[in-house]
Amino acid sequence: MSDAITAAEFTAGPGVAGWRVLGRSAVVRYGTGSFATGVRFVMRIGVLAEAANHHPDVDLRFGSVTVRTTSHDIGGLSRRDLALAQEISAAARELSIQADPSPWAASDNPDDGGSIGGNLSALCARSPHPPGTPTGGSWWPVSAGSRRTRWPRSPG
Repeated sequence: MSDAITAAEFTAGPGVAGWRVLGRSAVVRYGTGSFATGVRFVMRIGVLAEAANHHPDVDLRFGSVTVRTTSHDIGGLSRRDLALAQEISAAARELSIQADPSPWAASDNPDDGGSIGGNLSALCARSPHPPGTPTGGSWWPVSAGSRRTRWPRSPG
């Protein structure tokens, strides 16, 4: 049984004010006022995500944190996304952090590689995976000091 939900079901959920459904994801930007507050908030998000075993994309900037959640296994939104969004919103309220209600331009859509956490997300979505993974690939950067390991190109 799938736990898929529609965009309308997500936005109608309690406790997700400020979240927007863009494409197959739910996204919110919080104004943190400082980098230090943003770091504290990101740490809370990390704890919540690990506890739920559901991991959003998180973009930390000076003065803001943007969160994007989707369920890759179903290719869209699920009850897991709604539950995580509700917990993230509650954590924001506890830290006195407000969702940024300003309108978003089309280029802010993380699903089209826009600037809201989408640059890294879009890059990762297009990056090939290392050989031996289910999706194959041509190369994968590996953190080893300043080195990058180049994998042999996969056939096909």
